[in-house]
Amino acid sequence: MYDDLMTGIRHSIRIIHLIFLLSLFVRIRFTSSIETNVINSKSPPLSMQQAIVNLSFRQYIDDDSEGTFEQSVLYASYNEFLVKSQAHNPGMKCSTFSEMVNNDIRANSLHYKCGLPVSEYIDALRNKIPVLSDNGGNPIKFINRQFHIVESDITDISRHRVAITYITDIMTLVDNIGEYLVLAYGNKSESLLNWQTELVDTFLLKVVPGLSVCNYSPVTMLLQKCN
Repeated sequence: MYDDLMTGIRHSIRIIHLIFLLSLFVRIRFTSSIETNVINSKSPPLSMQQAIVNLSFRQYIDDDSEGTFEQSVLYASYNEFLVKSQAHNPGMKCSTFSEMVNNDIRANSLHYKCGLPVSEYIDALRNKIPVLSDNGGNPIKFINRQFHIVESDITDISRHRVAITYITDIMTLVDNIGEYLVLAYGNKSESLLNWQTELVDTFLLKVVPGLSVCNYSPVTMLLQKCN
């Protein structure tokens, strides 16, 4: 009886020992596999596709807008609208911009005409978007702009609303972190390819209303064309 008990105990110990050795072997193989994959990885882990982009941002300005720049744009464009709209509104039958366009499609030229006196105020920005900054407080730079009349009324300046669309130069979309884009000025596709040896100066930009990607070219497609 005693011998049978001791034999059973020794048998149980052998089984436990074998299970321990097996689990240790599996753990070593699993860790080695992870390390091998990390070492052999040829690209950094990213949550979205890298691309060369141009961004656009639309700023709306109306009677509720504050600030010297916004007020200057508002009054300069409205005064021009009062003068230049007369050519498209014979007999003063229309009061709003949308009515003028519906009556005479050529009234769409008022977008351009009313944008001319605004140009000097936009030029004074020195290519810095006044209401869009990165996470460090640095204004985002633009290289082009477009002026647009949203609506206006020759009898009521409070109904005058315009928009300025700022367009950036080429940027590299490196990654995204939640609601932020990781960006770099210029085309950094070659640097991204050599990410293990080359650093890229980046900045964070929060995705806000009015911000859009107006041009998009994946980095992988650009590199394939070069090769």
